[in-house]
Amino acid sequence: MGLHRYFVHQSLSPGRTYLPPEEAHHALRVRRESVGDRCVLFDGLGNEAPAVIVSTTKRDCEVEVESIRFAPRDLPGRFTLGVSLPKGDRLRAVVEKAVELGVHELVPLLTERSVKIPTDNSIEKLQRFVIEACKQCERNRLMEIKTPIDFEAWLARVAQDKVSTNPGFQIIAHPDLADHRISMKQLLLSNSSLQPQHGFAAIGPEGGFTDEEVLKAVSYNWKVIDLGSRILRVETAVASLSTLAAVLFDDKQSTSGQTIIAGNLQ
Repeated sequence: MGLHRYFVHQSLSPGRTYLPPEEAHHALRVRRESVGDRCVLFDGLGNEAPAVIVSTTKRDCEVEVESIRFAPRDLPGRFTLGVSLPKGDRLRAVVEKAVELGVHELVPLLTERSVKIPTDNSIEKLQRFVIEACKQCERNRLMEIKTPIDFEAWLARVAQDKVSTNPGFQIIAHPDLADHRISMKQLLLSNSSLQPQHGFAAIGPEGGFTDEEVLKAVSYNWKVIDLGSRILRVETAVASLSTLAAVLFDDKQSTSGQTIIAGNLQ
């Protein structure tokens, strides 16, 4: 079993520091950590630090950082995923799968059939889910949760951004519009020589995108992707498209190698 991981909101440096209050509570009350136990700190910017607990009180947990290394463990290209968010507990599953599979940015989309309109509180909850998922999967760079945006406005913004991010890919999941749709295999074969710097993918709400929304994406040169003969839940589509993106980026864990930036690697 790996060492327990704790998120810190500050720059990491060798020496002694205190865990943030919520992380100290988790370490002392949930994990039952004690003096001499080893752990790993990460800052959400790609850095991690092996550390040892040197003192505790009822509320405080002091640790000594031994070294800092840059090991983000995300995709080698920048992958942005637009999703019309589902309701309830399925929100956590969407975030967990996106974080585990290396998504850099998650954009909540407002579509014609959206079932959930994100609020400030729900966005804050998503950000907490990101931290928890990073703890579990040993990713050290936090996935960004962007401001919710109307789907067509996002398409226009992507079109502007794409000028500076070529080469790349833009895919939207939709089970209909056979004249515009390609399979996952066709997408992979047609992009076998592509070395993308940035990729975009869009997933609709539980009722799917409307045909009009998808045709609008097609007008911006998006590829309509068929995810198979079964209708997938939003969180399953997130996992499918994120895995597809990892293949297109040729994810060989090139960003997960350890680069020591301070101290000695333990």
